Amino acid sequence: MSLISSQVTRGGIVMAADRCASARATNAVDMPEQIAFSHNAEKIHVTRNNIGISSMGAGFVNKVPLEHVMYGFLDGLDIKAYKTPSDVTHQLKAYLRQLCPTGLNAIFHIGGYDKDGKPVLYLFDVQHGVITHENVPNTYSAAIFAAPDPFTEQIFQRIGKAYEKINLRSAIDLAKFVNEATAQIMRFSGAGEAVSKECDVLIIHSADHSEWIRE
Repeated sequence: MSLISSQVTRGGIVMAADRCASARATNAVDMPEQIAFSHNAEKIHVTRNNIGISSMGAGFVNKVPLEHVMYGFLDGLDIKAYKTPSDVTHQLKAYLRQLCPTGLNAIFHIGGYDKDGKPVLYLFDVQHGVITHENVPNTYSAAIFAAPDPFTEQIFQRIGKAYEKINLRSAIDLAKFVNEATAQIMRFSGAGEAVSKECDVLIIHSADHSEWIRE
């Protein structure tokens, strides 16, 4: 499992993901449902043309770690043919369908800048094969997340319409706060370490400029 969040602001796109890779415990008695097996997982990747891809859910595809699957996808991605976030999202869908025809319990966020220079944010539900453009009709001031705990949704609902006032710096702070708060809630509720307090943050400033914010 994992926690990923993505925000579109006027200053850029903020994509965040925790570093915990976990598996569901079987026949567990008085144990957390999710058991962490790594605190160094890479859940955010960026293409050579600055399109960010984050993932949560399945840790493996055909017994291969999902992050290694993403390395293969990026290595083989023709950025001249797949130039936009929409192009990359649909190519990722085809790639995963070929690797795992039965479906994969995973969610992806894909963010970047379109041909017209506007930021776009997509959510790809692999299990159901559904791709949605999340920041339409609003070009700016949008946020989405995918998390194993409903508490996270309450945080975003609390922000509500005030989100339009959030700038890039605040969006980074919010991403880190939501990540740590969800991790603590899951810990104290006995849900295990399905989300780690540590997270990586990718900022996409434009079609040709991105940077990592690491703790």
